[in-house]
Amino acid sequence: MKQKAFREFQLLMRLVNADDDGHVTLVDTGQRVHYTKCDAGHYYPKKNYPHLAFEGINCYPISKNTNKLQGDNVGIRWREQLLNRIGQEEMDKLDALANDQKAKSEVLDNNYYRKMYD
Repeated sequence: MKQKAFREFQLLMRLVNADDDGHVTLVDTGQRVHYTKCDAGHYYPKKNYPHLAFEGINCYPISKNTNKLQGDNVGIRWREQLLNRIGQEEMDKLDALANDQKAKSEVLDNNYYRKMYD
């Protein structure tokens, strides 16, 4: 269930950011590509910040290479690009969410991923 929920959410994030022709602007490079040619990368990685895995403010079209290289590290390499894209207020909100201990504990609920998938 968890992997299905992740796949569906990442597809949704690529589609939400796509124009009418299916092209997105990659947050790491600024390049325009078709949504099928990129990943939806998490600025705060879902492994270390599982409570942000389904937060749209944390997930953007990114090149497959950057997403792979980023691994479990916060997207420091593309922080400036993300900041330019969403603005300081939204970046502050995202940083606050990353440190929300209550939200982190909700992920431990067995029904969390089913709820996210639904």
